[in-house]
Amino acid sequence: YGLKYSQPVAVWLVSICLVLFLILRILTLRKKREA
Repeated sequence: YGLKYSQPVAVWLVSICLVLFLILRILTLRKKREA
């Protein structure tokens, strides 16, 4: 019961972290290009 519920949550957390990391990378690259 616990594993079936925790696995999707872990996948969501990992995917959200990756998306946030990519957004930060894009923002920093744009700032470097402008400066």
